[in-house]
Amino acid sequence: MTLILSIPLFFVTFRAGQHR
Repeated sequence: MTLILSIPLFFVTFRAGQHR
């Protein structure tokens, strides 16, 4: 996975997890 896609993907996952 490229960094360009890894960073945004990680951010979205982190936000989704926090949203709970």
